[in-house]
Amino acid sequence: MLQRQTLFQTRSQTRLAVACAAGAAALWASMPPLEWSWLVWIAPWGWLAASGRFFLSSASSASGPLSDSFHAQQTVRWWNRPGLWVWFSAWAFWLAELYWLLLPHWAGVFGWLALSLYLTVYIWAWAVLCGWMVHRWKVPLPVAAAVLWWAGEVIRARFLGGFTLASPAYALYAHLPAVQLAELVGQHGVSTWVIATSALGYWALQALWQRRPRQALFRLVLAALLLGGGWGYGHWRLKNWSADSLPPWKVALIQSSFDTVFGQSRQRILQMHRQCEQLTQAALAADPSVQLVLWPETMFTPPMQWLRPYPELLAPGFLDQLAQVHALAPRRWMILGVHGVEFLEPPGKGPVPLHRYNTAVLVNPQGALVARYHKMEPIMFGEYIPLGEVFPWLYRLAPMDQGLEPGRQPAVFPLQGVSAVPNICYESILPQVVRYQVNWAVARARRDRLPPVGMIVNLTNSGWFWGSSELKLHLISHVFRAVETRRPVLVAANTGISALVNAQGRIVRQGPRRKATFLIVQVQPRAENTVY
Repeated sequence: MLQRQTLFQTRSQTRLAVACAAGAAALWASMPPLEWSWLVWIAPWGWLAASGRFFLSSASSASGPLSDSFHAQQTVRWWNRPGLWVWFSAWAFWLAELYWLLLPHWAGVFGWLALSLYLTVYIWAWAVLCGWMVHRWKVPLPVAAAVLWWAGEVIRARFLGGFTLASPAYALYAHLPAVQLAELVGQHGVSTWVIATSALGYWALQALWQRRPRQALFRLVLAALLLGGGWGYGHWRLKNWSADSLPPWKVALIQSSFDTVFGQSRQRILQMHRQCEQLTQAALAADPSVQLVLWPETMFTPPMQWLRPYPELLAPGFLDQLAQVHALAPRRWMILGVHGVEFLEPPGKGPVPLHRYNTAVLVNPQGALVARYHKMEPIMFGEYIPLGEVFPWLYRLAPMDQGLEPGRQPAVFPLQGVSAVPNICYESILPQVVRYQVNWAVARARRDRLPPVGMIVNLTNSGWFWGSSELKLHLISHVFRAVETRRPVLVAANTGISALVNAQGRIVRQGPRRKATFLIVQVQPRAENTVY
């Protein structure tokens, strides 16, 4: 009898381990580069099966396609094998998904391991708490799975700087009806919709395994209604799309191509700047009707310098270079990515305390600098080290001598007849940040009687990731920001992927990876409020 029980235990644990590993593989395959999006609907099933094994108290609570009578008589704790299968399979998913963190520098291995472990905690905690709510509080599995996943994504987007790449919603970016839900519930809501539908499907399969066909049919109908309702709303929204009232703009997106390395030489920095100049000339020669030119993040040199609290610039070389660049695009607006340096006291002999910023500037058709924006959300370990200001020696362990100072507020860039909201690099992966930036800009435009806010511009340097799948993940984030705010997104990215995403979330045009080029796009601004 003991041998039979041991055999049952071994077989069940093996099935559970395989299911968790298969689910992690399915979730990875649903994301770039494979983009087998249909797999996202079944990817959570292995982890849902494991969630039912953490807190078992009766035979009924253990029944399911991966259960047996032996385990129904046990009390399985979260630290036993089901928890390990969830942990290691989720960790394997994040290790595979975040491999691009290893590319820019050998020290990236520490960030790769740390971030993957941190993100694994969310999936593991989701599975554990699902089991707790179902078996202790008798909450229906789909309800528990949906509520907990939503809570996890909201926390993940805000804690430690925020990270939302590779959420389940990303797998559906190419399915326009599905992403329209983001105007109601945001990216987190779309992911929750996916998890709830998947959990209902697993719940139906569980009832079928237990030979309860009527209950299985009822649960399957619920899953179909939830799936069809979300898809149906998207079709209805696209069919009833209202006309745009703002005039279109012709924009040149400049895409330089330099893989980023730490400790870049002055010569390499100048080469980046000159390549953008050459691409600007080529773009305007190809289409002289261009009204706005966008350069990628930090491609302009020299840095912009000023003394706190005075906004006047200290380095005349910056203005001279700005005039030379604008001479390449006379009578046109330009948005450029620059380095910002704020001195805390007048420069003199010896070290001077200063703040460094990642900045975007707006240049009007007359060549004057009329607005600036400092990046509000620097990237942890890429642009600053936590506690680095308290313990400066931490920067001696990293390939950077000082962290970036976060900007204090959003900005609005007033153009002719329309205003734009700027953001820089990874700020676009954080739904709450872009929503705040747009709401702030709309309020400021109304107060100052500026043109309506009709588009979002993102300046990015993706040279850190050497043409990897990170570039596509970052592009997908713009799809959701466009739908959430109902404003088109323009992206100018070093090494790619530069793109235009319209207000419906459609990628209208995108550039190649790791190729210096330019895109001439016609963007249709839109100023619409959404529920989100």
